[in-house]
Amino acid sequence: LLSEIREEMHNLGYDIEPMSNCQFAINGTPYGDNNNDVKSVIESMLDEYRFNMMTQRDERDKNLALSLARQKRSLMKPLGSLEEVNHFLQKLFACLFPTLTPSNKKIYEYLSEESLEKML
Repeated sequence: LLSEIREEMHNLGYDIEPMSNCQFAINGTPYGDNNNDVKSVIESMLDEYRFNMMTQRDERDKNLALSLARQKRSLMKPLGSLEEVNHFLQKLFACLFPTLTPSNKKIYEYLSEESLEKML
């Protein structure tokens, strides 16, 4: 399965090369991926991908992106207390440009119900 979707994985930032029939070398991961257990991440992604292909029949790219997003979500640290969240939001909106990163990328975006429905 990994051989079949290796190009799509590369597009997501994973540099994976086959070593033999059942072994792969992971030479690189997406920027900002701080997870040290890359093998578990990829195995979970493949399980999720396989499940999505059987149940949803989505396109490969979309399916793989969904698998990666779900995997990353499951690895996220839980939010702090309500006080911590409020403090973070106050600091965020106290910035001169709270909607942009220092490299001018969007931090968040408002989505209408219509655009959310199209995504689903």
